[in-house]
Amino acid sequence: SYSQWDQTQRIPRTALAPGDLVFWFGGDVHHVAMVTAVNGEQVTIAEAANPTAGIRTRLLGGNWDETYLSGFGRVVVA
Repeated sequence: SYSQWDQTQRIPRTALAPGDLVFWFGGDVHHVAMVTAVNGEQVTIAEAANPTAGIRTRLLGGNWDETYLSGFGRVVVA
């Protein structure tokens, strides 16, 4: 997750588009998800929450996200 963070350009939530990455680093959490859809204020992400649950999609938001969210990144090819 730290390597992905280092290789992306920081962007604001208002600029999110499918393919952008969402990062959480609070406490001992090290997690990355990918934006799959943006519909106004609603942002849908795909994530692998743990090795046995597989990939799931959900809306970004809620207490956990608010507590641990670090930022958003976009892969930019130089």
